[in-house]
Amino acid sequence: MMNLSEFIYDLPKDFIAQEPLPDRDKCKLLLFNSKKEEITHLIFSDIKNLFSNSDLLILNNTKVIPARLIGEIELLLLQEIEKDVWEILAKPRKRAKVGAKFDFGRLSCEIVSSYPLMAKFKYSGNFYEQIKEIGFSPLPPYIKRKGDAKDKEFYQTVYAKRLGSIAAPTAGLHFTKGLLSELSAKGIEIGFITLHIGHGTFQKPKDGKMDKEYCQIEKEVAIAIKNKKNLVACGTSVVRCLESQEKIEEGSFWTDIFITPGYRFKWTDCFLTNFHLPASSPFIMTSAFVGLLRLKWLYEEAKAKGYRFASYGDAMLIV
Repeated sequence: MMNLSEFIYDLPKDFIAQEPLPDRDKCKLLLFNSKKEEITHLIFSDIKNLFSNSDLLILNNTKVIPARLIGEIELLLLQEIEKDVWEILAKPRKRAKVGAKFDFGRLSCEIVSSYPLMAKFKYSGNFYEQIKEIGFSPLPPYIKRKGDAKDKEFYQTVYAKRLGSIAAPTAGLHFTKGLLSELSAKGIEIGFITLHIGHGTFQKPKDGKMDKEYCQIEKEVAIAIKNKKNLVACGTSVVRCLESQEKIEEGSFWTDIFITPGYRFKWTDCFLTNFHLPASSPFIMTSAFVGLLRLKWLYEEAKAKGYRFASYGDAMLIV
């Protein structure tokens, strides 16, 4: 059985980014050449000089729901179980008793289940339009401030398309529309998958399992991957989606894959990712790709250079 203590490293709280940078692509980028064991320190916008037309960059186009509702109680929408019935988290939890009703202005809800905690919502019009107006970005628990208007912009990739996540695919937050256009102009192929990130991304792994998450692969992306060039996966969600498949096919599916050291990667050649918290599932996955001792060494180098960690932090490209 995997020992989580092996994946702990020292991370002072000051290293965890609390605010996004005003310019997405001006964060730091640590480039690690795993064959040469070389580290290079760059700015993220330099990534356009690292790719060639032999590369296939895969991004996750999921869109974050403004899933945090604040009123007489605070709710976090986790996933829709059936029409207008959502699994939720509540703060304070003790107030969310079956039959309790809460009003959030444009919509209201009634608690209909305790385990798991679920609420049925009432509203007029379109549900997502309502929460777009009243909801807040569901910032990770390690960001110690209330979300505000800027988070609705910055805690969302510029290519977000399909609503469904309660967490951003944070490795993609660094791309701007201009940078993506520059990559395309150089002949670098860009494809999109969808993986709706759930609450499990913030939880410590239990019993070697992860929560199930919805994935979708479009036909053109499946074809591009089959005609595989050098595949660069942007973020752990892209890796999880692709590595869930023995054979890449178009269509939708659910994945609960938990990638740990010893795993043999089938599709991922290069990996673009952020700097993750100790013993988190993204950290464990990254250690499976590059090696645990190497990863801890890279993180110490990043700390020595003042890199910012976690969702609003800096990036690392492993080639």
